[in-house]
Amino acid sequence: MVAVVVVVLLAGSAGFAQERQGGRVFNNDPNPAPAEPGGVGTELVTDGGFEAGTPNPNWTEASINFGTPICDVGSCGTGGGTGPNSGSWWVWFGGVSAPETGSVSQTIAGGANDTCVLSFWLEIPAASGNGIDFMDAEIDGGTVFEAFESDGPYVGYTEVTVDISAAIDGTNQTLSFNSSTSGTPAISNFFVDDVSLICDAAPVPTVPTWALSVLIIALLSGGLLITRLRLG
Repeated sequence: MVAVVVVVLLAGSAGFAQERQGGRVFNNDPNPAPAEPGGVGTELVTDGGFEAGTPNPNWTEASINFGTPICDVGSCGTGGGTGPNSGSWWVWFGGVSAPETGSVSQTIAGGANDTCVLSFWLEIPAASGNGIDFMDAEIDGGTVFEAFESDGPYVGYTEVTVDISAAIDGTNQTLSFNSSTSGTPAISNFFVDDVSLICDAAPVPTVPTWALSVLIIALLSGGLLITRLRLG
């Protein structure tokens, strides 16, 4: 777990609507704007900005209270925070004064020896103060990042970058973002947006030019020696 700074966020702060609205709006745009890639290499995540809306063809969505954690401002509000980091859609975990679990996931496939970096933007605009509400990122159920509601600094979106090379095994795997919140004594909100997983393939070993030259000379010398032996 990354080093954290405790941030005091009172759920009853005046002027902020921290509870999520219950309505859902469906985005029927067949050509959503893609998320910006996180770096040089192969991007394994499709629609990391969630701009295909909900139901999303690229992400499997779950929420026991809302059906999906994927939101836009019109259907969910902003929960006392920014809303999306970019575009119109983002993932909102929590947001209700009742027990809530939610997740988004998709299948990814990287090389077993690739160097893979997961990045995403995280905001925690409201915290219950109970010390147990959390969100995490997982590969095949193994946690690669975790944040509790009191962690920081996530006031406003902050980019999270994690080297997950050790978790990538060269097969089809599941990348998921998950959360569990209790709804008491107050609401916790976790916002996730602009997810990227960049993998660089392991370099193919190359033979130095000087080594090739030595090999060629050795082969030629061996050939000349055999020829001389045969002639002799």
